[in-house]
Formats: sequence, structure tokens, C-alpha cells
Amino acid sequence: MPRKYSKKSSYKSMKRIAKQVMAKNIETKVHTAEYSDAFIGANSTAYIIATSVVDIAGGTKSGERVGERITATSLKYDLFFTGAQDTNSLRVIFYIPKSPTDLLWQGPAGTNLAFNQAIDFNRYTVLKDMFIPTNLNGQNCVRKQGYISFRNKGKRLGMPVIYDTDLSVSCTKNRIMVYMVSDSVSPITTPKVNGYVRLFYKDA
Repeated sequence: MPRKYSKKSSYKSMKRIAKQVMAKNIETKVHTAEYSDAFIGANSTAYIIATSVVDIAGGTKSGERVGERITATSLKYDLFFTGAQDTNSLRVIFYIPKSPTDLLWQGPAGTNLAFNQAIDFNRYTVLKDMFIPTNLNGQNCVRKQGYISFRNKGKRLGMPVIYDTDLSVSCTKNRIMVYMVSDSVSPITTPKVNGYVRLFYKDA
């Protein structure tokens, strides 16, 4: 016997397909965070890198957003790390704080997440956590490339990122962050990073 479909199930299917078609037709935008010879120090120094990937200004220009929310679809990074002594160890973390202001980097020296410290998963959603060794006598420059895809409740429609207002860069939900820290406490022996992190998104 042929399978029967109710009007209700057919309506839901058509509505889902319409949403997917609309999402595909919305322009994909790019926001880039760049690093040029940026120092990466220990958590007790001022040379920690803490970047918000979603500091996107409101507006209609390229790399801006329209409205108080966006849909983040993916993130791409291409980073080069250069050692400054015989042994340098780095840690790079892509994460989302469950409370937007509860960061791995809190500002005052010594209150930030240490190079070898465990992450509290009750407070943070970790997207990527990388330990990277470099040294002057061998692998002086290390390149790390990668791609992170965002989903909303398991669906391929991306992840919503919400802001205070249409023009504010203050994020209230899904603040995507990058945190870089090393084992070096001296500026002379502090490694550096060059490269970029790109967020691909759509106006929601």
C-alpha cells in the first residue's frame, strides 16, 4: 500500500525545506582577526592573547552585521607560531564561555588560566584545545590550520550569536573566544604568533 502523509506532516516538511532554502540564499560574510608578531606569554605576564572572534560592528559594509544577532556557520584559522628559546610550549584554546563575561582571561596577572591548568567544563564549552611545542634548535616555526563548523541543536543551520543592541559589539550569547598562553615568563624568551582567524556568518 502507498504510504499516506497527513496535511500536518506535509506542512512541517515544506516549512523546513523553505527555511533551508532561505538560509542558503542569505549572503555569507567574513570577520577576520589578524595577528602580526604578537607575543604569547605565561598567565602571570601581560603577553596573553585573548581575542573575541565575534566583535562585529553593526552596519551594512563588508564584515559588519545587520541587526542584534548573526548566525555563525564556521570558523577557519591559519596560524604560525615561532619559538624564542630552546623549548617553548604554547596552548591555544577556542571556546565559548557559558556566561559571556566569564573568560579564561580575567585581566590581572595570575588570575588567568595557566598553560597546564585544567578547564572547568561547567563554565566553558571548548571548541578546540591545542598544545604546541616549538624550539630554536629544530621546529622553530609551527603552522596550525583548522576548521570548526557550528550547529544549532544538531542542525546544519549554524549557531546563533546575540548582541546587546543592533550596533553594540557586546555579545550576550555564544561569545566565541580565542585564548593563547605559553610557559614563558620572560619577554626575551616569549614566542610569537602570526596569521588569522576568520569567522563565517550570516545576518540572522
